Amino acid sequence: MKVDYSLAFNSIPIGEEAKTPVLQIAANLRQARITTEIAFGDRSLKGAMKAADKAGARFVIVVGATEVETGSVDVKRMEDGVITSVKIDQLPREISSLLSGQRS
Repeated sequence: MKVDYSLAFNSIPIGEEAKTPVLQIAANLRQARITTEIAFGDRSLKGAMKAADKAGARFVIVVGATEVETGSVDVKRMEDGVITSVKIDQLPREISSLLSGQRS
């Protein structure tokens, strides 16, 4: 199987309470061999989204208190802006499916 080493996924934590869940999300995605970056720092959401786009991220999630509470995130496909709601514990499987084009 050929491995694609381009950046597949970028996670943007909003607020302190989202940092630990985002680290766990990134670890789970990396374990599934999905290249992942985390946008830490003092950037605004708009700035973090621009940086993710510039870095070539194919998908982005924004994780804040609501997402942590509900256990669900919206995955934005950067190519066309399509958003898919995904349970956090299903992210590796769903992102793998999205990357292989099995879902639209």
